[in-house]
Amino acid sequence: MKMMNDLIDESLRDTKTESIAEPEPIQLTREQYEALKLEKGRRETIASYYKYVLKCRPDLKPTHLHEVLANKIQEFLERPGRIDGTEFLLISLPFQTGKTTWGAQSIPSWYMLRHQGTNCIIISYSAAFAGKASAENKRKIEWNLDLWPGAKIGNKWTNDEFEVLFDEKKNIKSTCLSATMSTVNGNPADVVIIDDTCHDSTEANSDTFNNTLEENWLSVVRSRVKVGGKVILMQTRWNMRDIFEVIKSVENPASIETLNIPCECVDPEHDPLGRQLGDGPCPEIGKGREWVQAFKQAYIRKGNLMTWENNYQGNPTIGTGNLFTEKMFRSCEFGKITDKGLIRNDGTTVVWPVVALSIDAALKHEEDNDFNALQVWAKLEDDYFLLHAEKGHYSFPELLESIKRLDSRFKINYRYIEEAANGVAAIDMLNVARVKNVIPVKPEGGKYSRAMSCTWLFHSGKVYFDKTQPWYKEYETSLKQFPKGAHDDDVDATSQALNRMTMIAAHESVPVEVIAASRNWTEDMIEDYLLAAPNEKMYLRSIWGVPPVGIENNSAGLDLMGA
Repeated sequence: MKMMNDLIDESLRDTKTESIAEPEPIQLTREQYEALKLEKGRRETIASYYKYVLKCRPDLKPTHLHEVLANKIQEFLERPGRIDGTEFLLISLPFQTGKTTWGAQSIPSWYMLRHQGTNCIIISYSAAFAGKASAENKRKIEWNLDLWPGAKIGNKWTNDEFEVLFDEKKNIKSTCLSATMSTVNGNPADVVIIDDTCHDSTEANSDTFNNTLEENWLSVVRSRVKVGGKVILMQTRWNMRDIFEVIKSVENPASIETLNIPCECVDPEHDPLGRQLGDGPCPEIGKGREWVQAFKQAYIRKGNLMTWENNYQGNPTIGTGNLFTEKMFRSCEFGKITDKGLIRNDGTTVVWPVVALSIDAALKHEEDNDFNALQVWAKLEDDYFLLHAEKGHYSFPELLESIKRLDSRFKINYRYIEEAANGVAAIDMLNVARVKNVIPVKPEGGKYSRAMSCTWLFHSGKVYFDKTQPWYKEYETSLKQFPKGAHDDDVDATSQALNRMTMIAAHESVPVEVIAASRNWTEDMIEDYLLAAPNEKMYLRSIWGVPPVGIENNSAGLDLMGA
């Protein structure tokens, strides 16, 4: 077969070989170099919302919080809009963390210049405040107009409404107007920025105001957003009727994205800033771990954790009685919770090293009074397990009988009894009976603050339940309804137990005995076990498992798994 070269007519072959000369290096003057450097900086600045704000506000310190915030805003604004309506980004921030600086005072100027021919609307609780944000955007445009070649200030240039022209002949311009929820008018917007819709807590908790807020959203504001448009809400949370909740309740859930940055990190696994438990929001400006822990104490001392949760943690669940939420109640997926121990999934059993009885005693036993709540908790290393919960309108003798019954069922190490109502008499009677480790608990602070002080254990995934127990559903419902529910006995007994058990020394909650998976015992094994000393029996259980019930003094006491 002939090669390709042999098929080419020699008369058509180009026998000349031309060399390609190396291009001459480009020599830049200093002026040209500086111009290119400026152009590179300009492009980087307008391409990044975070860098844009820092360029316009050189007095601001770069912070991780604001970088995360700015990047989320930019990502939301620059992704394609929905073809079936509006998209929402709902952002919750504590007071004094740059909400307005990085929101209503900066987003419009960056967006309307970066996206020619777009309309923005700034909404706030008052015309004056919205106008102030509008004025700051105008200032950013005036002082940084060189960032946007070809752009120039338009004919309208007031705090109520202003425009930037890009092509006067083609009427290509971007506009921005400021208003309140009830006064929005004009052309539909590509982007609406809402910066708090209420002035203070009095207004936020007003039924009249909240009814008007929802009405204004439905009848005025939502009609001013283009199809495919974006709404960014940046606010400090107030309650479960604020504009944050109005939008969530009205709009398509698939179109809503939320970002809550709490003042104190309580959930490291899901924290948007990647913080550790107890860290503050912005250490670069002095609001780090030490600051937030000291700052929070004022609300704890005054029992005003409602304000802390609402305004600073972005968690206004107290408004509907949900300090304890669904995700906080975890099933024990790594084992079965029993009276005497935790049966692990591999069949081995860890005997509870610490078990505590927590009693919230009522003053009277009539049906319309509070319940007596009794709970049995176990602590295993850093985890807590609810073994039993009950409550009832017990008379004083019935309360003592219930305590005696639980004492015989569980191997209880500590007995926490609230030093109030019938609890005082119960403490005296148990002391007379020489019952050990009866610990009177004098309540400190309000019920809410005591409950709040133990929620970090739930948030951290350290509290576990057997959700198949007959008493569990009523228990969970009671906690979820707090503090708006009819009774708070379960919450009081829970907070009393957990707050006290966290004080137990670490070495006390380390497993003392681990029992092997169950197996059939031979007669020789039973004989060896019966002749063994107590410490030897523990060792035999660790290799042979639970002995047959009733082999020792015909007692069921060795049924270590209990009922």
